[in-house]
Formats: sequence, structure tokens, C-alpha cells
Amino acid sequence: MSHPMTQEVIKNLQELQAFATRIYNLGKRIICLKGDLGAGKTEFARNFINNFSDLSLKVTSPTYNIVQIYELGGKKIYHFDLYRIENAEELREIGLEEALENDICLIEWPEIAEFFLKSYKNEIINLKIEIIDENSRKISIN
Repeated sequence: MSHPMTQEVIKNLQELQAFATRIYNLGKRIICLKGDLGAGKTEFARNFINNFSDLSLKVTSPTYNIVQIYELGGKKIYHFDLYRIENAEELREIGLEEALENDICLIEWPEIAEFFLKSYKNEIINLKIEIIDENSRKISIN
């Protein structure tokens, strides 16, 4: 998997799991997940987070809580869903700034957080997930 722009077609959950492991192995701390509702952002996050644990964790979408925090393998992992965030002040209230400083962050709907993210551009991988059909997704990496 090379940069700056790569595309990959994922045809099933096993391929998504392998893809999430490859992204995990790149060692970047901040993963920005873009894509329509139902594209598979949370499914990717679930597979990515489970790389930190021997257990198969129940990772759910933080849509209503906005953030879920996992402490695994001596690391703190923040899973943000910014879909319902309306302004930057709310991002401060949910702890995005602090999480970005040291922790692993998976951020769904990251567009509203661009101001905070620009300082970390060397630590970010952007994934855009597009629906091809019921099971297949095209993921663009940059």
C-alpha cells in the first residue's frame, strides 16, 4: 500500500479485516473516515480497533455518544463520530484536541475538524469508503 493515493476494492468482511490490519500496521495515529451513511466506516473502525486486543470487542457506532474510548494494549483509542457536531466549540467539549495530541483517533465525518487536524497531517491517513454493491466497497487512501 503506497501513498499518496491508492484505491482498493474490498469484497467481503474478511478482506476488510485484512485491510484494517494493514492500515494498523502503518502505525499512523489518526485515521479519518469519510463516506456516506452505511458505507462501512464503523465496520472499518471495529476491525482496526480489534487489532489492539485478543478479544473480539463489540465496537459500536458512537453516533449518539459522539465518542467511544477504548483502553487496549496500553493505548487509548478514541472513536469519534462527528456527524451531529455543528461547530468547533463542540469538538473542544468532547475532548478532540487532547485526544489528537497523543492518542489513537478514528474520526468518522472528519470534515468539521479540519482546523484541528491540520497540525497533524504527517500522522493522518484519510480513507474514503464508497459503496459498490451490498458487500463491496472501494476505499481510497491518501
